[in-house]
Amino acid sequence: MVFSPDMDSTEPELHAGRRGILVAAIWGIGAAISAVVASILGLASVAPLRRSGESQWIDAGPVNSLSSKPQRLAVAFMHRQGWSEEARTLVYYAYTDDKGQPVVFSSQCSHLGCSVRWADDRSSFECPCHGGKFDKSGAVLAGPPSEALTRPQVRVEDSRLQIEHS
Repeated sequence: MVFSPDMDSTEPELHAGRRGILVAAIWGIGAAISAVVASILGLASVAPLRRSGESQWIDAGPVNSLSSKPQRLAVAFMHRQGWSEEARTLVYYAYTDDKGQPVVFSSQCSHLGCSVRWADDRSSFECPCHGGKFDKSGAVLAGPPSEALTRPQVRVEDSRLQIEHS
């Protein structure tokens, strides 16, 4: 480039400064848009996993079908975990107490998780694996279990028994 006295020497610097500001602004806007899109996609991908720890209430049937004697309830429901749903069945024992309130126990022994059964003639829950025995209130009577049977949270809505599953 040939220098001429009538040429303003600050003009190329001025254009370079404006161009630099414009390029920086474009990169900044692009970075901001990318950050917003990445955060939305990140939250959308993690949200179902956070929900999987939530409990759900499952319908166990009409309360008036329960008697004062423990009976086995096989409860089918759709279990949600992350993005997937699968059909599951849980087994409980349920009865009504002296006040007519539902009492529910997990069918799993507190020792090693074997399935207990109600022995009507002995009025006890019995575990066939290691000889664990529990009374009608779920307390340990005999055997290796050191803890009572698990009692999930229950509620009655529209005359139907609901059991909380987490």
